[in-house]
Amino acid sequence: ARLRAPDALLLVAEQDGVVAGVLLAGLARDDDGRPLPGVLELELLAVAPPAQRTGVGTALLAALLARYPRLQAWTGPDATGVLARAGLEATGRTREPDLQQWATRP
Repeated sequence: ARLRAPDALLLVAEQDGVVAGVLLAGLARDDDGRPLPGVLELELLAVAPPAQRTGVGTALLAALLARYPRLQAWTGPDATGVLARAGLEATGRTREPDLQQWATRP
């Protein structure tokens, strides 16, 4: 159902004809649920185990940022490396015990 939403954006990376990674983003919203104009929120970034640490995640983020330069994400510690390599920075905001907000500079 999320993929059918009008604001959903799905990017797929392939290596040798096999899906190596996917990225799902949508319109970002503030804490009250109002849309943040011109800002996308990274909802999912998944890389297949054989393709991890090969640049697939970084390439997916770079492709997204080339089209939409304002991005935010809420993530745990496992994704901080790929977000930092893509140019996002921790904002200092947290949600729940483990989620930290990352964003591009406006």
